[in-house]
Amino acid sequence: MTKGEQNTSAKMDIRGTDTSVWRYHVVPETAQSPELGRYHTYGIRVEGAGYDRTTHDVAVSRETAARIAALCNRNGLSPVHFRDILDDLLP
Repeated sequence: MTKGEQNTSAKMDIRGTDTSVWRYHVVPETAQSPELGRYHTYGIRVEGAGYDRTTHDVAVSRETAARIAALCNRNGLSPVHFRDILDDLLP
């Protein structure tokens, strides 16, 4: 095997590991605020490798939350970067 072939194999292995470790799911929630009262919202839960955490009140639209979760799943996003993605994607 040449050095280039070894690097390609390593990249494929890393990408395969990343995309199979983390799973993002939409979580329906009810929240309350003094200004809005009770309202329906959606959080996103990430699970994998012994990790299980939910970020609450991500979006009031299920479609928006589902698109964000799908994007994270497609790209094998590590939870370390999840807050950055939310900051970049949401107003």
